[in-house]
Amino acid sequence: MKEITFNGLVVLCLVGVLLCACSSDMAQELIEDERPVEVGITRVKRGSLETHIQVTGTIAPVRETFIGPKVSGRVEEFFVDEGDFVDEGTVLVKLEQIRFSLALREARAARQEALAELRNLEHKLARYKALHAREVIDKEAFDDITTQVDLARSRAQIDLSRLEQAEEDMKDSLLKAPFAGFVVERRMNTSELYTGVAGEYIFHLIDTSTVEVEVNIFETKGLEYLLLMAFLVLLVFLFRYLKVPSAKKSKKKRSQKIQTPAGQ
Repeated sequence: MKEITFNGLVVLCLVGVLLCACSSDMAQELIEDERPVEVGITRVKRGSLETHIQVTGTIAPVRETFIGPKVSGRVEEFFVDEGDFVDEGTVLVKLEQIRFSLALREARAARQEALAELRNLEHKLARYKALHAREVIDKEAFDDITTQVDLARSRAQIDLSRLEQAEEDMKDSLLKAPFAGFVVERRMNTSELYTGVAGEYIFHLIDTSTVEVEVNIFETKGLEYLLLMAFLVLLVFLFRYLKVPSAKKSKKKRSQKIQTPAGQ
């Protein structure tokens, strides 16, 4: 604010110097030489007013991500490279499939075995229940088979969870693009081991459909220019309008001087 006030005072001083430098004779000659100015008249039209400024700044994507598979493993194959554009859901990289396939088959086999054991024990429980009702077997034997069935059901549920986890790991071994965009960085090569520790990633993906632009605009300079233009307009006003009464007074004195000899 102090800088703007100081610049305004400097402009006022310049205006004062210009006014003092112009003598009355020069102003009089300027007024005598004034001629009617032709002007043009046109209709006011509605339109757009555009202004352009040159600034420097930074363009950054609104959405970007540093991604890697959720599971660890050795990189088997890349499907994209740096600079490629990918659609949402595109497979970017594949980790070693043999290990995940084996784990999935083992989980399925364990699940099938647990279900078979559970079905066998449930049939046995049904027979023991009928025998216990006729008092052929004692209560202790019936309780033992009931406990075995409960344990088999728990093992079957655990094996189901392991199967679901194996299926999820198999799916996560294929890294897919979460959104459409450009691949700006690839940090690993084929056969390298991806550990999945915090901060580790394979691809840097950005979405350029929407970006943010950050620029620096110096508002103080803009206000100084507006203030200078305002004083220039004031200077034109002083020269063109405030001197008009003096011109009329000078013309009136000349007409009086011309009429005096005629009266004598």
